[in-house]
Amino acid sequence: MVAGGSKISPREGHTSAYYPLSNRLVILGGLGKDRTVLNDIWVLEYANGMDEIAPSWVQKVTEYAIVSYPDARYNHIALGHADENQMLICGGLSEESSYLNDIFILNHANGE
Repeated sequence: MVAGGSKISPREGHTSAYYPLSNRLVILGGLGKDRTVLNDIWVLEYANGMDEIAPSWVQKVTEYAIVSYPDARYNHIALGHADENQMLICGGLSEESSYLNDIFILNHANGE
């Protein structure tokens, strides 16, 4: 099954978290095909492919960060908290390949 919606760019070094109650997969940042460091968030709706509706990518607006929105990063760590609908984002490497020493909490992480 091929996901519809907008097209997410190829990437590596990103993080993802699956939210089973809403059946959504969230992808954050990473390193793009052209080696650009990304700071975007994408949500794959109907992610498990078990619904009658085909999975679909949607780019998320980043207005829900508690403090501020994280800088572009790759090789970071993220943890999804399904009960609170949050994603904890920690560290990684910056555009200059410097180590990041920060933590962000993204509310409404699955887009709801």
